[in-house]
Amino acid sequence: MTSLVTTAEEVLSMFKVTNRARVEFESWTTSSKRKDTVVPDVLAHRTRFLYEIRPEDIERIRDLDDKDEHALGEIKRTAGESVRRIVDWDPDYAFVHTFHYILETTGHVPTWQEFRRHCYFDLRARAMLWDPAQELRNELEAEYSRVQTYQAMRWRVGNYYYSVLRELHVIAVLREQGIDVRFHPLADALFRVDAWYERTAISLYIGNPEYKQVGAAGRKPLAEQILGGASPSFTFETIELPSRDRFGSVWLVPRSDIRKVGARLLRSNG
Repeated sequence: MTSLVTTAEEVLSMFKVTNRARVEFESWTTSSKRKDTVVPDVLAHRTRFLYEIRPEDIERIRDLDDKDEHALGEIKRTAGESVRRIVDWDPDYAFVHTFHYILETTGHVPTWQEFRRHCYFDLRARAMLWDPAQELRNELEAEYSRVQTYQAMRWRVGNYYYSVLRELHVIAVLREQGIDVRFHPLADALFRVDAWYERTAISLYIGNPEYKQVGAAGRKPLAEQILGGASPSFTFETIELPSRDRFGSVWLVPRSDIRKVGARLLRSNG
């Protein structure tokens, strides 16, 4: 069992070092809808259990997902992306905050069914994701049916769940390779650093031009835009994952591809 812990204080010490990073932090901490709830929760978050996750822990969930009800149910893409306000939904707690709260609280990687149960029964997780999701669905009742908003919300949250599993798997494989990759939801949500190794900021992209696709004018700022110009400087390593068309599966990056990235990280930081 590892004794490694990453705190928000470490994240701020490392990444709040450029004008853009300071502006992002100031805007986040003074936001009227976040300052009394989200901000203290995220600043208190401690990443610990994540460093104990092995690649096979995620691969086991992928295999279970092929047998049990998967995160997207029987929803088709056209239905899942039919409600624009849900596609664009930005809850006060970023999805990554909710997932990692559950991960660190339970001490294991949740299956989709477990994740959904925690979001309903755990009062804190419920306030982070379940209740805001239901509030948005209620607001849309005049425009859409309950079936439409359910399908769109499940598509949104289910795809997010799969995305986080992919990121966890990449981190676990790199750490198994002997690379001391770190993570904290504050770095992810605020500075767009999905993980880091020494002074290399790692970004993971799914092929979606509306989010963080490489080379696209996506709506989420890039880590390079926030951290560029720091002294000492950061280097940036990008792992771009093409979108997967196979329906309802936990698609993971092959270990061999991740190890190639790991070899580059070792060379560049050697």
